[in-house]
Amino acid sequence: MTKVRCSVNTCSYNKDKTCYAECVAIGGQGAIIDQATCCGTFLSEDAYSNLAEHTTYKSCCEAVSCTVASCMHHKNHQCTLDCIDVEDSGHATVYIETCCSSFKTL
Repeated sequence: MTKVRCSVNTCSYNKDKTCYAECVAIGGQGAIIDQATCCGTFLSEDAYSNLAEHTTYKSCCEAVSCTVASCMHHKNHQCTLDCIDVEDSGHATVYIETCCSSFKTL
């Protein structure tokens, strides 16, 4: 199980800097820097309220799927780290404004 620490304050799955989505999808196939990755699970709190508080799923993230084959932590479309960090550049409104800062190039 991979824990997702999230500093994307505008994401509806973020509660106390922890992701409460059931599964997180990290994208950025061919990325060579972390800013070329993204969290495809991001949903804006402005549009979706606070899903971490109002969903039937009340636990932290249990799985991370990953399409970033250029990352050293990628294996069979999964992340091999116990914990990853998802960040944004300040105030994300769409998923492409987020990134997996745990990304490390091969």
